[in-house]
Amino acid sequence: MRPLLAACLCLSMVGCSSIVDIARSEDGQRVYGGTRKNVAWVQGEEIGTHDGAAELIIGVLDFPFSLALDTVFLPVTLIFAIARLNTWSLDR
Repeated sequence: MRPLLAACLCLSMVGCSSIVDIARSEDGQRVYGGTRKNVAWVQGEEIGTHDGAAELIIGVLDFPFSLALDTVFLPVTLIFAIARLNTWSLDR
């Protein structure tokens, strides 16, 4: 029973970096934002109050799922990126 529970828990976390990036209102919706977050975790750039080993493991496990989900979200994130670029150029 425990292995099944552990498998369900792991499957519920897949792609969570991508979902968090899409849901963020400020500086969110980045192109491949979840994948970028996972790479930063693996490289140790995002270590703050969390355990570095846990972020490394989660980053490695979540990477392929975030990559797939970021690819699905690509049309949406490109629209946000273009809009942000146009807003930035208008502010200058």
